[in-house]
Amino acid sequence: MSDETPRPEPDLHALLDQLEGTLEAASGLDPDAHARLKELVAQGRESLEQQELPPERSRQILHRGLLGVLERFEGTHPDLAYAVGRVMDALSGLGI
Repeated sequence: MSDETPRPEPDLHALLDQLEGTLEAASGLDPDAHARLKELVAQGRESLEQQELPPERSRQILHRGLLGVLERFEGTHPDLAYAVGRVMDALSGLGI
């Protein structure tokens, strides 16, 4: 028997809501980056609604997109980068 207690699943819906709110509050974000991040949030929501893992290619695209946003905005938009990182951690924990 293991002494480890199972880690509770993160509330991914809440994290996506937080990311979306942070995105809307971010000032000085170029329109292309804003649109791309909104698209990534929509992909994450779609994955949740399907209640199944998306195909490998979709997971890679979502992960790469979020990683690109994270790297791009770490210095200029730390709140946005933090919110993206939390979503990435949650998706990773769910195998997405």
